[in-house]
Amino acid sequence: MQLPLDVTFYGPYVFNCTKTGMTVLVPWCDDHRVNLKTDMDDQPIYAEYGGDPADPPRVWTFGGPVSAGTATDVTKAGGAAILHDKWISGWPEDCGADSWKLAFKFPWPNRIAGLLPEYIKIMDRNRTVFDGECARALRFFYDRSDQPTMTADNSEKLQFDAKYLDGTASTNRYSVQFHHYNPVEIYDKNYPHRDAENCFRNTRDLLKPWDTYTVDFEKLRVHKESINKNGHRIDCGSSPLWFGDVGV
Repeated sequence: MQLPLDVTFYGPYVFNCTKTGMTVLVPWCDDHRVNLKTDMDDQPIYAEYGGDPADPPRVWTFGGPVSAGTATDVTKAGGAAILHDKWISGWPEDCGADSWKLAFKFPWPNRIAGLLPEYIKIMDRNRTVFDGECARALRFFYDRSDQPTMTADNSEKLQFDAKYLDGTASTNRYSVQFHHYNPVEIYDKNYPHRDAENCFRNTRDLLKPWDTYTVDFEKLRVHKESINKNGHRIDCGSSPLWFGDVGV
């Protein structure tokens, strides 16, 4: 039976809205990992291909959701503002030895929403690119989905149960979380945005001219939704970037 599906991304992903669907690109960050989490499962993804930048890249294709049929328009997203711009020809669109180490393939969602607004200021020399609150997480909404699946480029399949335990079994839901393997180790109350700065820099390294922009997270604040029982972040605190040829 087909059910609605929600997919939430926490972390410094690059969303490339192409003419055929969505590619979600993941930067390399030392000592970080990506986990797929549901109410029933907690599956490591990033850690599966190791903690060494020399390890081969991997592309996961997520199956199940029915495509919206048209490219997603980020300017019509709900919730917090999403950092977005045009995709520039020549940027790496997939994984490679000197490129992204991890990528996810999704069909176009029916709707998207920006979550967990955080203050950020981005400057290109004397030009302000963005100054205000923007989303630190992003959610895809699919009106219809078969049982979600996940298949790697080497045909490996990851089994997971996306049932959302709300008492009605009326939807499926999972999240893809990018975070340091030990957030307690790197947390500094006097410098709470260190991890966000480092990850956002790694995100922009392959995206000229975004790689030269200066970024200020000084007013970063901690939201209850993003901290664990010890008071530390479950994600790096960086902002996702949305690019495309349409709807930006």
